[in-house]
Amino acid sequence: MALAVRREQYALSPRGSAILSLSVGFVVSVLLGGGFLLTFVRDELHFQCSFLRMGSDDPGSFYCADGISYIGVGVGTYGVYGVILLVALGIASVGRTTAGMLRSRLMADISILPIAMFSWSTWYATSARSTDQAPGANYWVQPLLPVTVVLVTAVVAILTAGLISRPRVRTAGFLVAMALFVAAVFIQPGSLSAVAVAVGILAAAMALGRLVPNEIEKPPVTSARKNLQHISCGIRQSSHLRTPCGLLERFRRLRGARPARLTACQLRRVLRNDVLCLRCSSASWG
Repeated sequence: MALAVRREQYALSPRGSAILSLSVGFVVSVLLGGGFLLTFVRDELHFQCSFLRMGSDDPGSFYCADGISYIGVGVGTYGVYGVILLVALGIASVGRTTAGMLRSRLMADISILPIAMFSWSTWYATSARSTDQAPGANYWVQPLLPVTVVLVTAVVAILTAGLISRPRVRTAGFLVAMALFVAAVFIQPGSLSAVAVAVGILAAAMALGRLVPNEIEKPPVTSARKNLQHISCGIRQSSHLRTPCGLLERFRRLRGARPARLTACQLRRVLRNDVLCLRCSSASWG
């Protein structure tokens, strides 16, 4: 019992869980996904690289720019992710509690944007480069085709789940999309920068889906029987001074103010009125 109370005390609200998910996703994207992204862009996409041959017998190799030249790639990528994160934080923080389900669906749609950014940027990096690409090489098919299929399937799962009105089925669809995102990272680690942000936003969407039943206080609903009991108690209290109980209370107040000795007849009356008072009290509380 005490453990359950402590859990409820330290549990985060749906809004707090959403903001925490967004923050953790972005931090993982920067700290873990940044290195994978730069390695992926340089070694697999061969962005800012040239394919050169030193002689007729040389099979050729790629010569890439130094690490400083790829700073612009990181700044541009995480600049867009930062804007997406700010929009998601605004949706999670601002708004009425009654619009929790609408914000959940909107947040799920926003989780697609990092994936779209990753797909567009990789397509741009692997676009036709007649001056520096190897003969017969395709920089997009081998490193990106499998992971693109998985990411597109996850996006379809998110869009389909957003159209479902049942919360449990919609949450199951979001979980399937998260599993596909994790599989995409194992297929291509360079997608971690986008997948981490997308998973954080999708987790925030799931948290906001619990906002309505947890944060809105429902008005107390009383039955008709209880209402009649309250009305009858009010009537009895208003007519209390006309009953023997009321007369007995007045008599006791007067007796407390001015001591007097009771006769045998008065004592019988007091006892009979006490019995009536007990019956009146039990009826009013029953």
